[in-house]
Amino acid sequence: DFSGGKITALYLLNSTAVEIVIDNTGLLDKPNSVYYLYNDSKKGRLIYPANRIVHFKNFSMNGLKGTPIKKYLYDVITQEKYAQKVVNEKYSKGLQDPIIVTYTGDLNEARSQAIKKKFANLGGAENAGKVVPIPTDFDVKQLETKLVNSQFFQLNGLTTRHIANSFGVKTFQLNDMEKSTYSNIEQQNRAF
Repeated sequence: DFSGGKITALYLLNSTAVEIVIDNTGLLDKPNSVYYLYNDSKKGRLIYPANRIVHFKNFSMNGLKGTPIKKYLYDVITQEKYAQKVVNEKYSKGLQDPIIVTYTGDLNEARSQAIKKKFANLGGAENAGKVVPIPTDFDVKQLETKLVNSQFFQLNGLTTRHIANSFGVKTFQLNDMEKSTYSNIEQQNRAF
């Protein structure tokens, strides 16, 4: 509500009843204007221009719409779970990358399964570093999937930071002192 050009009241809208629309053709006003469509239970559908809405966009992926904290935390924990699964599989295979086996002979389904079984038994932590004899009709090449190249370890393990960030807690308060100095901790404590 406005009175004399000043805001006199703000009303909380149910976020599940709000739809964000971009007028990319300029149908209502100027091209690329942002509008909020609100389905009010009493007044019906209301259209608000962006300058009439105070919108806090937490964890926005597109700059228009925020992500609910529960969804953000669910995604962070799910990602960490998958990352841990990747690491566990790498260690269970003796940190060996997958291999490609080229066979020059006839390859029916039974022969294909036998080859897979033979080479699968050669992997694993218990066989790491051992010499493996390969028949001459096989050509074996190893795929290189280095976790360092994909910055896996930099991206993995950010769960603490993400969760702390979602609740407004500074990471140094959780004993994550990686980027902390005495002076910035003092400033962060005051800000908190």
